Amino acid sequence: MKWAPKRQQVSMTPVMPCLSTLFSVYFCGKDPSKTKLGSEGPAAVDKWLVLQLAPLATLGFPKFLKHFEDLLIHTFPIPFFPVKSDYKKLYDAFYASSGSVLDKAESLGIDRDEACHNLVFIAGFNAYGGMKAWFPTLIKWVGQAGEKLHSQLANEIRTVVKEEGWGLFPSPGEDDVDQISSL
Repeated sequence: MKWAPKRQQVSMTPVMPCLSTLFSVYFCGKDPSKTKLGSEGPAAVDKWLVLQLAPLATLGFPKFLKHFEDLLIHTFPIPFFPVKSDYKKLYDAFYASSGSVLDKAESLGIDRDEACHNLVFIAGFNAYGGMKAWFPTLIKWVGQAGEKLHSQLANEIRTVVKEEGWGLFPSPGEDDVDQISSL
């Protein structure tokens, strides 16, 4: 197997649709391609995330212009209209696919609409956004760990998959895969 040069950057863009599908199946029990959202999920979440994180950004102005920057992007709310239609698609897909989760939220006294907005936030911001930010670093460190860890992981995963017969989206218990849970 040929490895990439050590200093080459890797783009996570091709992986994001897979992660989007994974989170949608995990949180909603339904593949997003089988909803009205279709393949637009990752792009819609990306746009929404930009608006959520924009107030934390810095434009890199020199120190004496920091007050101008604060007035420009940190003082006034950023309008929601640029992503309203994309967010509505996300919300509708989660609302249509998450019946059992939303039913459970209602039984706990949480309004169904509020629970759906929370679910979109958890899946979009925390899960998808977190994986987009931290997954490349995790893969980098596992990749640099060396052949010993790689072979341990491969053997352990193959053994558990053989014993458990996992499908497309495995859900191991904490104690099933020691090396993975220790990472």
